[in-house]
Amino acid sequence: RHRGWCVGYLGANVSQSKIRTPLLRIPPDLVVLTATKIDTAAQLMHIAQHLVDREVPVAYGGRIFADLPAVRERITGQYLGDHLMPAIESIEHILMHGPIIKEAQPRDSVHQKALDAYASQLAAIEADVSQAVADFAMPAEHLQAANLNLASDIRAALDFGDLDLLGREIDWVEHYLAHYELPPTLLRNYLEVYRGVVENHLDGDAMPILNWLARVSDQLSTST
Repeated sequence: RHRGWCVGYLGANVSQSKIRTPLLRIPPDLVVLTATKIDTAAQLMHIAQHLVDREVPVAYGGRIFADLPAVRERITGQYLGDHLMPAIESIEHILMHGPIIKEAQPRDSVHQKALDAYASQLAAIEADVSQAVADFAMPAEHLQAANLNLASDIRAALDFGDLDLLGREIDWVEHYLAHYELPPTLLRNYLEVYRGVVENHLDGDAMPILNWLARVSDQLSTST
């Protein structure tokens, strides 16, 4: 704006459905999207594809894309780089010369099938997990947060076709437990229960989820 460009701010946490109206009213020369976590990056991925399909130029950035470069392979649009000031220069260059649109790599059918099955059974999975961990030393508010965050992260990682993108999220949960002085074994026990419940509900459709949960549990077992 200080350099003479007309800039509109659509707000934070803008969904794909909410972004349509203002863009149809005033077609932009460029839409810049940002994300900082794996779940919001998955939302960004769908919004970016929606816009590019309608010939709206897209550029994007945010911490998650610097921390996990593999995520960028799934995003259609031009990546603005890892730092703010060069990103501003890149935006101005795009406005003057047009973006270099990088096509996203397609998601494989195995992860798509797992995502569809997981989403369809999620309510039942969370209900069974909550019942199974009733005897754990886990306050209700922490259990609710764990279920919500884990489900959101799993769906996002399946959307990207790679559950191993969640390594940083698990590290965050370990720090969360330490902050609230909860036993470090709680996370491993919770994930083992979660794996068993997912297996009961989804069986073969959930192999990417089951394999990832088994790997994480093994890693936690060696570190605690």
